[in-house]
Amino acid sequence: MSAVMQSLPATGTPLEWSEFSSAAADSVWRRNATWPELIDRIRSAASYAKKAECPWLKMATFGDLRTVNNSLRHNANVLSISGVEGDYDGEVMQPEEAMAKLERARIRCAVYTSPSHMPEKPRWRVLAPCSETLPPESHGILLGRINGVLGGVLSRESWTLSQSYYFGAVRGAEYRVLVAFDDPDDGHFIDELDELDCIAIGKPTASGSGAGGSDSPPGEDVFSAAAARLGRKLRTGDGRREMLKAFITSRSARGLRGDDIGVLIDGVAARHFDSADPMDEQDVAEIINWANGKDQAALDYRRDRQRKAAQVIGEGTTEMPPLAESMSLEEMLEQLVFISHGSRVAHRARPQISLPLNEFKVYSRASETQIGSRMVPTADLWVQDKHRVTTHTFTYRPGSPEFTTDPEGARALNLWSLRERPPSSASVEPFLEHVRYLVPDESERERFLSWLAHAEQFPGVLPHTHYLMVTPQTGIGRNWLASLLARVWAGATRLGFDLDGAMATGFNGALSRRLLVIVDELKASNSGYAAGSHAQQLKSMLTTEHRPINPKFGRQHIEFNCARWLMFSQHYDALPLERADRRVIVISNPTERMPPEYYSQLYRMLDDAEFIAAVGRWLAERDIRDFNPSTPAPLTQSKALAIEANVSDLERALLDLRDGTEAYVMTAADINEYLRNCGAKVSGARMLSSAYAATGLVSCKSLVTLDGKKHRVVALRDGARLKDAPASELLRLIDPDELRRVRP
Repeated sequence: MSAVMQSLPATGTPLEWSEFSSAAADSVWRRNATWPELIDRIRSAASYAKKAECPWLKMATFGDLRTVNNSLRHNANVLSISGVEGDYDGEVMQPEEAMAKLERARIRCAVYTSPSHMPEKPRWRVLAPCSETLPPESHGILLGRINGVLGGVLSRESWTLSQSYYFGAVRGAEYRVLVAFDDPDDGHFIDELDELDCIAIGKPTASGSGAGGSDSPPGEDVFSAAAARLGRKLRTGDGRREMLKAFITSRSARGLRGDDIGVLIDGVAARHFDSADPMDEQDVAEIINWANGKDQAALDYRRDRQRKAAQVIGEGTTEMPPLAESMSLEEMLEQLVFISHGSRVAHRARPQISLPLNEFKVYSRASETQIGSRMVPTADLWVQDKHRVTTHTFTYRPGSPEFTTDPEGARALNLWSLRERPPSSASVEPFLEHVRYLVPDESERERFLSWLAHAEQFPGVLPHTHYLMVTPQTGIGRNWLASLLARVWAGATRLGFDLDGAMATGFNGALSRRLLVIVDELKASNSGYAAGSHAQQLKSMLTTEHRPINPKFGRQHIEFNCARWLMFSQHYDALPLERADRRVIVISNPTERMPPEYYSQLYRMLDDAEFIAAVGRWLAERDIRDFNPSTPAPLTQSKALAIEANVSDLERALLDLRDGTEAYVMTAADINEYLRNCGAKVSGARMLSSAYAATGLVSCKSLVTLDGKKHRVVALRDGARLKDAPASELLRLIDPDELRRVRP
């Protein structure tokens, strides 16, 4: 066998790495493939009887220069690197914790356990690929970035340029491979993250301290050592800002967040910085924002990638139009439908994808039929054929046959089709367990599960209620639930619906063909769509029986509204809920996250087709005989919090007025004076009228005469009776001194 074996190149972005079959390294297998293929190689490695039998891995290219012991694996023989590896043998940090830190920094990477790993004494390696082949001199710089993100825990041996590592399972030992974001193509290459240089921690010295770090995360000894060298406390120009940034970053990587960072900075400054030369407050604020912002940026990045992937599945946009490049006339007559309104052509297998007739003729130009001695476009024959299937328009009517009628009675092609739910051997317990976590109250949870099952079993029946889930905590797994449901109802779910944009533009094509609409990260109700007419638009979206679809591109049509809404927010005032609202069920989600490994397992299951099928089947078979889709939303504690959070300053002033008096009525003039005295802003009659309605105040029809002037009267209580009361009764109820007694 040749000492050097060369593999065939793979498609995609190339990644070169080397494998050695033994510690002797007298032969090398040079691989030229891709990062996902390297991940597959590590995951599918064989199981070995002992550590010494495992192969060795190095993301580098070695030459043919041998040592006196005939080894190819030494520093002088490294020609280039394609990534960096780091070794952790500290037996404290679990692989999941390391991966969480690496994901926060948005690094494309993998972590796998070493042969000596034990659950109670963790040991692991981290691999991070580069975007291109780089010179060996880049190794230490890039590894320092990884070490800084991890808090300086990598072993000294990691900086040995030619250091290679065992991979594969050893019998009797736990072997796991974790991939960032559960996707080998997610994250950034380590050589693209130059911003990590400011937190990089270099190779530790033999005594434990190193060029920017040590075997443990940089502590306050960094500052005390610098002060000892200078013989005084640190001042501007001594590099204290850079040291502080690296110090805070290491703590941030360990989970320090928010205001705690500011407290830590104050303590460090008091102990190590010259009080006569304090740090600029703006510098401190920038460091705090930087540390917190890195966390949010990483979170936003991951959410965005997960959301986009699930959105494509939920909308069913992963498939192309199923039109054959060449179709016979018989195939066209059997498979195609002509939509007369707008002259469009739809395929019966995928009716939601249609083409204008002229575009269809271009698309099917390869389809020709011989008529006599000449070839004629088959599309022309199909259009003229009396057996051609024709409808007037489209509609969406779940539970109805392929050809039905739209809300106006026009013959229509139904964009809904029956979804088969074959049996699956997979367990749905992870789904149920996560719902138990998200919805702790058993009665609320059972109703939510039945609400989901109702969408599966009775898709054409719109329930009376929709859901708003609220928690100030991010990263609890609501995005996973949304991604799962988008797969269960692939093609019928609108994930990440832009509610604000739909309100502003009027384009609602994204709501076409939807059984489920998910709005994530719903903002507070003062953000535009919840104000004024937008509140009514939202109410109409939730309750309308028929929805005219106005796509940005394409033909307008009318659908039966069967969309259930599931909305997520960090704010209880995310929706403009009135006290009488019975449409929206509010659930308070937990404020504590589960461990990182819990979420890693969940997200891996999104790629398990059997698991997705099992959830769909479970929803189809759930007993919902006790579920009444017309039952209004209950006034729970969470709902009360949401209603209370929506009370405006004007409404609060009116409630205080009503609660501060026993009077039944007051003149509108007195109420207006009260509002001016307490500083409540009223921008117009419509705003005041809306506030009256929200607080239960009623403007009476009859006017009363006081001091020779006509006055409008407002009922503070018992409005249903007093609204039509005669002026004489209203006048009897007015106490002219009441305003003075309740003056704010």
